[in-house]
Amino acid sequence: MAREGVTERSFYAPLAKVLESFGIRVGSEIKIEYEGRKFSDLEIFINGEKSIVEVKIDGPQKLIEALTDAFQKAEKVGASGSIALLLPPLVRQLPPESLSDIAPNIRISQAIAVLPWYKKKLVNITFLEFAKTLKEAYLHYIKTREVTVSFDLLVETARECVEELAISLRRHLLGETKLLDMALQIIGRFDIYKSMLQEFEVPEEEMKAWIADIMAYTFVNQLLFYHIIAKKRGLAELPPVNPLEPTYRLYDELLTLFESVVSNYPRILGLAPHVCQILKKIKSKAVLILIAKFINIIKRLEPEHVKEELLGRLYQESQQNC
Repeated sequence: MAREGVTERSFYAPLAKVLESFGIRVGSEIKIEYEGRKFSDLEIFINGEKSIVEVKIDGPQKLIEALTDAFQKAEKVGASGSIALLLPPLVRQLPPESLSDIAPNIRISQAIAVLPWYKKKLVNITFLEFAKTLKEAYLHYIKTREVTVSFDLLVETARECVEELAISLRRHLLGETKLLDMALQIIGRFDIYKSMLQEFEVPEEEMKAWIADIMAYTFVNQLLFYHIIAKKRGLAELPPVNPLEPTYRLYDELLTLFESVVSNYPRILGLAPHVCQILKKIKSKAVLILIAKFINIIKRLEPEHVKEELLGRLYQESQQNC
C-alpha cells in the first residue's frame, strides 16, 4: 500500500508547534470559501488580534494576486492580518511522520506577512526563524509603536503593477489611433518626457511603446504619492474599492482627487489627470481591476510608515526610469 504524501495542511500542526513555542497562540484550522473554491487556513492570535496563515507548496503566485487573495480571505473571517507561506516543492518528499520532529527547520521559500504592525516579505527562512521574526517584530512595535513596512515589498508590488499596466496600454494605444494621438499630445506637454524621447532619438514604433511605459510608470507612482500626501497632510484619501468588482466610477473619483492637488505638485502629478482620461476611454475591465487591486494593496501596506524619504525617492526614480 502506497504511503500518503504530505499536503499543505500537513504543515499546519508543525507550524503551530513552532509558533506556540514563541508565545503566539494558535487557533483552529478554518475553511474559507473564496472565488468558488474552499481553502484551509490556520488562525493565529497575537495580543488577541486574529490573523490567518495559508501554506502553499505550488510555484509562486504573482504578488498582486497573492496579496489580493490574502486580504479578501482575511476580511471574510474578520481577521486583521494575513500571512502567506510558500514552501519549496521538495517538501513533498518529506515523510509525514517526521514533520513534528523537524518542524523548526522546515524551510520557507517565501513568506509574505501583512499584519497591522508588520508588513514584509521574507525569503529562504525556517519555521523557527519566521516565528522568531514575528515575535521580535511585535515586541519592537509594543516598545516603539512604529509600524514596520518594507520598502522592497512596496517597490516589487508597484513594479509588477507597472509591467501589467504597460502591457495593456501598449495593446490599446497601438491598436487605436485616436488614443495614441491623445497620449502623444499629453506626453508632448511635459518637457521632461518630450526631451527624453528626443534625446535618445527613439524610432516612431518604439516611441509608441515608450509612451505606454511612461504612462504606466508615472501613474502607479502617482497613486502611491497621492496616498502618502493624503495621509500626511489630511487630504481626502484614495477611494474605497472592491478589488474584485470595481466600477468605472473609480476613474472619475481619482480624477477629482488629482485635480484638487495638481497645482501644488505639477511636476509630480501633472500627468495623472490625463492618464485617468485615457483609462476612461480605454474601458478595459482588466485594467480597471488591476488599478483597483493596486489601490487596495496600497491602503493595506500603508507606505506612509516607510522610514526613508519615500516621496522624494519615488519622484527621483520616476524621472530616472521612465
